[in-house]
Amino acid sequence: MTTNKKKRKTIFILSCTFLWLLCGLVIPSNLIASSPIEFSFLGSVNNPLTFLLHTLVIFFGIFCFWPGVIYGLFDDKIKTLFTSLLVWVSFAALLNVFVFSGDYGVVNPFMQFDNTGFLIPSTALSFGALAAGVGSLVVIFLLFKHDKTRIVSGALSILVLASVASGAYNIGVTQNSFKKHQENVTENQSKNNHTDMMRPILNLSKEGKNVVFLFLDRAMNAYFPYIMDQSPELNEQYQGFVYFPNTVSFGSHTITGGPSMLGGYEYTPDNMEARGNRLIDTHNESLLVLPKIFLDADYSVTVTDPPFSNYVWSGDLSPFKPYPGIRAMNVLGNYTLPYRAEHSSGDDGFSDSSTITKKYLPIFSIFKLVPPSIRTILYDEGKYFSMKNSYNDDEGFLDSYAELYYLSKLTETDAEGNTFSLISNETPHSPRLLQAPDYDHVSVVTNTETPFSDLNDLQTRTYHVNAASIKRIGLWLEDLKQRGVYDNTRIIIVADHGYELETPAFEEFSENNALYSQFHPLLLMKDFDAEGDYITDSRFMTNADAPILAIRGLDVSSRNPFTNKDLIQEVDKSLVYAYESEWMPNPKKSTFDKNYTKSFTVHDNIFEESNWAPIDR
Repeated sequence: MTTNKKKRKTIFILSCTFLWLLCGLVIPSNLIASSPIEFSFLGSVNNPLTFLLHTLVIFFGIFCFWPGVIYGLFDDKIKTLFTSLLVWVSFAALLNVFVFSGDYGVVNPFMQFDNTGFLIPSTALSFGALAAGVGSLVVIFLLFKHDKTRIVSGALSILVLASVASGAYNIGVTQNSFKKHQENVTENQSKNNHTDMMRPILNLSKEGKNVVFLFLDRAMNAYFPYIMDQSPELNEQYQGFVYFPNTVSFGSHTITGGPSMLGGYEYTPDNMEARGNRLIDTHNESLLVLPKIFLDADYSVTVTDPPFSNYVWSGDLSPFKPYPGIRAMNVLGNYTLPYRAEHSSGDDGFSDSSTITKKYLPIFSIFKLVPPSIRTILYDEGKYFSMKNSYNDDEGFLDSYAELYYLSKLTETDAEGNTFSLISNETPHSPRLLQAPDYDHVSVVTNTETPFSDLNDLQTRTYHVNAASIKRIGLWLEDLKQRGVYDNTRIIIVADHGYELETPAFEEFSENNALYSQFHPLLLMKDFDAEGDYITDSRFMTNADAPILAIRGLDVSSRNPFTNKDLIQEVDKSLVYAYESEWMPNPKKSTFDKNYTKSFTVHDNIFEESNWAPIDR
């Protein structure tokens, strides 16, 4: 190849272009297009395509400009070696990204993985990537040795064109999703008049009956008694509550565990699939069951941030438009700026979330580029070798936490008649370190203690956000008592699912501790006029019992307003099918993508290992 300078230069340009497009366009656009709404209106950046422009500029410098400078400075021999190296890096990178990509679960806009245990590669994956890298080196050497450079340039040309096509498709998906989300955001802002960010969202009655259904996404059942024991003041705040430890969810994620939690047993994964309808339609129906029941009984109804409404991440309230009597709104993120303004001390160390994404997204491309055995080192517990772990200050956590922090300010008590409120909050879904023992949000955490001595980093973070949620809600409960609306308020606190990490609930089991924990959601209830220390009720429950707890004994219909079936008569938990599934909703599908190797049946008592069994397909 040294003698044919034109061919060498062509291959050099194609290699540089492919690496630029792979790292600057394909990898980041794949990530963003998988959930465009998560990357929208992030900090100071509105359109997620801004992040793509950022990565394209950075990697143009890394793979085009500087290699071009180096190429022009040296003689033909070095140019040939340099070009050969770039060709090998191109094909090795291609294999690492698409063949040895690994399955790392959910990654958020700050490049943090939900479960870092997935980062540890299997032996087969590690050696497979190594063998492929060596093999590609040998093949490229032989092609160059036998002057088969046309094959190399042809392959690189195809890769460049494929990268452009892939990137263009992802850009289209992202832009279309952003436009729809932008319309929803604009409509919601206009409807809710967000000029007053702290305008109350919850209005309770002092004379009538209030039912508050507080959904805490991914709240862990197993941690609740430890949180209560760690903070004795919580026992006074949670007066009259019943804790249901023996609770299971039908799904490992919101799309499979959420519908039955909100609509009852007609909305378990199996029952949703049995209808044969699009899942999006049945999911939207589940969001409306309780609000419509209470609306028909002349309750004042409020709904905030319904989960995956219309199967989008957030912002789409279209299922509620036919029911103007339901006050539906999105408040996620509304209180982040007031919280920051109140807690800012000038140099508080907090980072704009878009700055964090811009900083880590290019490194994420490199993360995908390198062999699996190196990725754990590069990830560096989410810091990516940053001197400061900016992620611990992420705005995503504050978007939810600030709502709980201001919940008392967001609650009024002058409603007339009876009220029903469905409040969604994701604080437990954003593991991060907080300042123990009160688990307050601070810029620099100096005390990370928990009641346990052997928690790993993810377990510690998860306990912290669960404790913060319970403690913040406790302060709100205390405020309700002082304002005279505690006794006439029924409160259900429930989660859609748990989390795949080992918890004390199943520590005596011989296997599957973490897998079972993802089906172990929090379930609490305080009834009208209930008093005394919180008690434990060990009867077998599912989170699909939560809607029944909400309507029990009230002068409201127990029939599903959309199917006319009785919620109570539909109860069937003789054998619960708990499914691990994909987390991302697909509006075109009528069935869930289930992982049967991590799905189980369970009955009667979840703390008896023999009661769990793999699902027999």
